[in-house]
This record gives sequence, C-alpha cells and structure tokens, in this order.
Amino acid sequence: MKFTQIRSGSKANLYTLDADNGNRLLIECGLPYPKLLDALDYKIDNIKGCIISHFHGDHSKSAKDLIKNGMDVYASEGTLRGLKIQGLRRTSTSYDGLEEHGFKVVAFDAQHDCEGAKFFIIGCDGKSMLFSTDNYWIDQEFRAMQFNIIALECSFDEDILQRKVEKKEINEELAKRLLFSHMSNKRCHKYLDEKCDLGKCEEIHLLHMSGSNIVKDRVRQEFEDKYMIETFVVGD
Repeated sequence: MKFTQIRSGSKANLYTLDADNGNRLLIECGLPYPKLLDALDYKIDNIKGCIISHFHGDHSKSAKDLIKNGMDVYASEGTLRGLKIQGLRRTSTSYDGLEEHGFKVVAFDAQHDCEGAKFFIIGCDGKSMLFSTDNYWIDQEFRAMQFNIIALECSFDEDILQRKVEKKEINEELAKRLLFSHMSNKRCHKYLDEKCDLGKCEEIHLLHMSGSNIVKDRVRQEFEDKYMIETFVVGD
C-alpha cells in the first residue's frame, strides 16, 4: 500500500492509494480535468474509482468529467446531491464496489460546514489508513485499528491565526469558520495523542495545510521529532 499526496491545500486536493496488485484508488479530484490528467501523468488505466470526501470544488472539481470518461465515483448522498450527480450511472453511495479491486473503504461523518462530508478508513494489502481532511475534530477513537498510515488535516497554526486576527490581517468571521470547520495543528496533535495507537504507524501525512496560516516545514519537523514517524507535507 502506497499513499501519495499530489495536491493538498485550499486550492486543490488530489491523492492516490496504490495497491500491491497494481490497482490504484483516486482520493479527491479537486483539479480541472486536464490538470488532473497532467498531475497523474495521464496514467489512469489502473485507477478503479474515485472517492470524494465532500462537494467543495477543491475536492470534487473533476467529478463529472471522471464519470463522463468512464470512472466510478463514490461519495455520500449529500455530496452527490451537492454536485448534482445523484443517481447518475457510475456513481455510488456504497463503497463495496471497490473491494473487488483490493480496497475496503468505510466512511464516517466529518465535522465540516458541508452537507454529507465524510472521512475514511481504507484497508488495502492487509494494512489500514485513516484519511481525514476538512474535518475539525474526530470523535471516534480507533486505537484497535493501529493504522499503518495516518493522513490527517493540519490546516492552520492556531497561534498564527490568533496573531493575524489581532493585527486585523484576516477577517474575524473567516478565522471563526476555520476554527470550526478545519483541524488546527494543536487539534491534530491532540487527536494523535489521545485517540490513536501509533505502534504500527509507518507514515503521517499532514493534509490541507494553508500556505499563509501555517509554516509547513517547521510543523512537519515538529510532528516527526515528537512521534518519530516519517511525516510528509506538500503544497497546493
């Protein structure tokens, strides 16, 4: 099982999960279709489907084009409705169709300001991964899962956001929205500390990091030093 961040941030989100059998799962499709193809080096023959967490454009922009070009799209009813593709052929609210390709996907309700938003646990090659973005907190405790890969939103640094509010460099209402729709660095640490067993974790991926509200490389190093687990970040 190999997870790759291709794009991650407030502008565009695109990720892949590769199975040992050569099959690939697309996670999010938040780029215009031509740019998505380019980002994937036009290697899409082995992609067996795309799962989408919610209908905001930076996560779902190419959904209709994927369907038009013969790819199955999996998402919640609320997401399909928000994208106006509910009931179309090649869409499904059940992720069971992915099992024959080597991916076991279970969806959970995300805490985000968007109808039908989900986060996922994905099993593949006898391993498991937690994937959660645009989700300001996870109530569930998954210690028994002992994820091999944790891909978790770390959108902003609370201290930087507070300083920007005090200096009036950011709209206060926008700052409040971030606090209750996205996961901060502190909440990310808190979730890993209180809710996860990291005994089998091989990789941590920090997702959806804001270019102006967090210092990516510094935070990546903080996580790596604290948990002694290889940690990855990318830009938009």
